[in-house]
Amino acid sequence: MIGAAAVAVGFAIAWLVSPQASASSPPEMTDAQQKAQREAAASGDVDADSLIFMGAEHGAWTWRATEGDEACLVLVYDGQRSIACGDPETGAFGSGVISAGLSTDDDETTVSVTASMIRTLEDEWAVVVDRWQSERDDDSWTQQYSPEELQLVRVLQDAGFDGQQLQLVVQDGDYPVWASNEQQDCLMIVDPANLQLMQSCVPGDSSERASLIFRDATYVLNWSELRGPVVTIIRNPKAVTRLSCDTATGDCTSIDDKTGDVG
Repeated sequence: MIGAAAVAVGFAIAWLVSPQASASSPPEMTDAQQKAQREAAASGDVDADSLIFMGAEHGAWTWRATEGDEACLVLVYDGQRSIACGDPETGAFGSGVISAGLSTDDDETTVSVTASMIRTLEDEWAVVVDRWQSERDDDSWTQQYSPEELQLVRVLQDAGFDGQQLQLVVQDGDYPVWASNEQQDCLMIVDPANLQLMQSCVPGDSSERASLIFRDATYVLNWSELRGPVVTIIRNPKAVTRLSCDTATGDCTSIDDKTGDVG
């Protein structure tokens, strides 16, 4: 994450509008954009026949689509794809907006692109795309962490994880549980008592799930392109109370496997 205090080298923003009335004639696509659309359709993350090209700006390509009853935004940039979905009337989490973001790095800078889809006053879908560059050595992203958390982040960085790509999925007692999907889907815990790192990583396309055992719990990571990382916490295999936390909403749900009670 790049904070608002980041020293921006460049910033740009543009609107792409594809009125519903003109849905039969969206902007023309290049061969590369047509290929990207076919790949998105084949991904299974959106309804294959629902993709409508919204346009290209700042090197980013966007489509609107559906996934069941939800409206979705597909963003492709620098060979990467991000898909976000939400209620077609209220947006993601009631915000009125559906947003997706991607970033790419070179030796000196990080380029980030965010696309947000909203309805206009004419009830048409519109997409705003913004792009910015920041120096790679900018550390404003560290401001989101407490001094204690930052100490744990440094341990993760020393192990090769990119600090800006880390996600604190859930705080379990006195220690956070981290996730990263830079090259693989990884689940990490740093013991605050001795700064020992425990990690489990699996290929992103694997059917396996990264998992760790720490203290009295087992942690299992599930990573969705639409929802991001979700960690299931199993406290005791005999008493089996499970806790699932969604990093997108911050909500946690506990399930007692004996009684079926959900809390």
